[in-house]
Amino acid sequence: MTGPVTNGAALYNLEDDTLRWTPEERLDANEYALTKAAGFKWWGRTGAWVAVWTPGREDHLLARVGEITHEADPDDPQARVL
Repeated sequence: MTGPVTNGAALYNLEDDTLRWTPEERLDANEYALTKAAGFKWWGRTGAWVAVWTPGREDHLLARVGEITHEADPDDPQARVL
């Protein structure tokens, strides 16, 4: 028996309180419907499913990726100013 199957990586961004999921594979019709029903939206430019954090959405991702990483160093616009 093999371990749990994971599909991609998930990230929690504290700055904007969002979950971002970048699946490794295209979602099948059932998985697509479940992800949309959970409140995620597809951001084509970033290639990720994105939603504001809720406990249910976190559970949805944990069932698919096993672990959600936290963005360790949120973007600092002031650090980019010349």
